[in-house]
Amino acid sequence: MEKISLALQPRLTLGKKNSRLRRSGYIPVHLYGGSLPPEPLQCEQKILYRTMAKAGSNTPISITWSDTSGETWALIREIQWDPHHGDLLHVDFLRIDIAQKITATIPIVLVGDSPGAKQAGGVVVQAARTVQVSALPLDLPNEFQVDLVAMDDPQSILHISDLTLPKNVELVSGPSELIARIEVMKEEAIDALVETELEQDIGSGSPDDTTAAPTDEGA
Repeated sequence: MEKISLALQPRLTLGKKNSRLRRSGYIPVHLYGGSLPPEPLQCEQKILYRTMAKAGSNTPISITWSDTSGETWALIREIQWDPHHGDLLHVDFLRIDIAQKITATIPIVLVGDSPGAKQAGGVVVQAARTVQVSALPLDLPNEFQVDLVAMDDPQSILHISDLTLPKNVELVSGPSELIARIEVMKEEAIDALVETELEQDIGSGSPDDTTAAPTDEGA
């Protein structure tokens, strides 16, 4: 796993003064957890955006904020956005011990196409979108990718137990939990849909069916 580092600065502005901080291009940050006291910090907005995109909520980040702070490992735990303008307001980081296992919720991402769905004229329906696993923080995957090529039959079903877990990662979610299945429209539903579309076409008419208005040749 690529190490993600983030250098922060001590924050002196608190409360309502944080709006002035944001206008200057910095975002207030809060580091908490463990046996140490919380730290009010700040980070340049562009750098923080890039780090958030790389790390997500499951990748540990190596944080420093002064020459004497040393290295602290943390996870992004809460992100506050402006509900009206969508601006980033505040980020909370939770201290972690990288020598202790934690339980995390990991996204499940479907990739590729299902031969079974194509054969049956159906679609793949995703049920579970996340899975819970336990591992040391540095062993946690960012996501689980599931290749739909494995669903080569219209009756194919994928369960949590079908996930390939990396070494040192243990499953916490139930193995029988459904990830994806193929849904095929029933013939009656297809006939009803076609009939509805035909009725709409007839009701809207066609330019070719428009009867020309009679002309007064004697004029």
